[in-house]
Amino acid sequence: MPLSSDKLSRMADYQQRFQRQKADALAIRKAQAHEEVQTLVREFLLIDPGITKIILFGSLARNDVSSLDFDIDLAVSCSGEHFLALVALALDSPFKVDLVELSTADSRIKSAVARDGVVLYEK
Repeated sequence: MPLSSDKLSRMADYQQRFQRQKADALAIRKAQAHEEVQTLVREFLLIDPGITKIILFGSLARNDVSSLDFDIDLAVSCSGEHFLALVALALDSPFKVDLVELSTADSRIKSAVARDGVVLYEK
């Protein structure tokens, strides 16, 4: 049974509303993530004032976030003795945070940081 033009029109309207709502929710979530990144930077520096660099990389840095369950990718240059405390703090975030230490990161991560990274802090 073919769909009426009225039914097709209502389906298209629903789809457009759904896409707008999804885009709005994603924009809000991205803004919240950027606020969380700034909070993490401040708190990381309280834990380890010797941090020399903090870099955001990945989809959030590229502004390429496409789903609500994205993560925050951060790379730090810090003293090894404080790294686990930074990881513990990241685990308490309302976002999934992937935290890597630049000096021990593998070459794929270092390439991604070099390609997409946004320096948030540098001493």
